[in-house]
Amino acid sequence: MSRKNIAVIEDERDMAELIAMGLKREGYAVECIHDGLVASGRLRANPPDLILLDIMLPGMSGTDLITEL
Repeated sequence: MSRKNIAVIEDERDMAELIAMGLKREGYAVECIHDGLVASGRLRANPPDLILLDIMLPGMSGTDLITEL
């Protein structure tokens, strides 16, 4: 069975890395993205199995991002 992919969309880099570290330890593949506009493009190109999404992001809010997706 392949590893599940999780996207952590969080502008606070320390928080994103802390979350990612715990998820990786449990065997998940994790991508951290720190900007809403960047996230929009990456998530469309390579949709993850799960998105952990902050609401207040630079570029595009989490609310606008999830609405767009």
